[in-house]
Amino acid sequence: MIEYFERPLNDDDIKYLNKKYKFQEKRLIFINKKITKYLPFYSVLFGVCTVIFFILLHQNSDNFMLFFTGTVFICSPFMIFKLIRNFVKNTMLQSKLHEIMDEILERDTAKVIHCSSSKMIEFEEVEDEGAQYLFQVDENKIFNIAGQEYYETPLFPSSNFELVTILGPREKEYLDFHIQCFGHKLSPLMVVPKDVKKEFIDKISELPEIIEGNIEKIDSLMDIILG
Repeated sequence: MIEYFERPLNDDDIKYLNKKYKFQEKRLIFINKKITKYLPFYSVLFGVCTVIFFILLHQNSDNFMLFFTGTVFICSPFMIFKLIRNFVKNTMLQSKLHEIMDEILERDTAKVIHCSSSKMIEFEEVEDEGAQYLFQVDENKIFNIAGQEYYETPLFPSSNFELVTILGPREKEYLDFHIQCFGHKLSPLMVVPKDVKKEFIDKISELPEIIEGNIEKIDSLMDIILG
């Protein structure tokens, strides 16, 4: 079975979003704490080396200390500028995360593809293009998905799952994507080797989302894929 519909965000959607955005916010806060730790050090180092550099320069010294303090005098401002820039950028990103979350909750809409299947074929990954699966969703209908967002997890691929796209406040604005699994972990009827997939990569990568056929009839399926 394959269904396409829109629905309000459910508890699992909100739980996923809170976990994801809180993790990103904590990461930004952690980085900014590191910046505030190192910024005074570089500022003091710059000040001390600047004073020593000009003293040595005034004394016409020609030694390693002059070279060292001169290098710090030249390089430190760039490091300090980079730290300040990253701090400001991370602070703005934190604010943006809150805005995105508010927009998601305001729209309160998810675009969903619901797939229920007991039979599936898996393609081995070629290079880094991501996972690819063919799910039998009707007697003569196959659901094809491919991409890095579909890598195997402890729950996926599943016999019953939803592909959930979180919509933003503007038309055709997609803010997030995740997979919700409700069934049992599904094992493939067959794994197509990467050598075979690589040989027909152009045909396989351009497969439509819905294919007419049956994955148990391998010969006719390959005819459809390569035809």
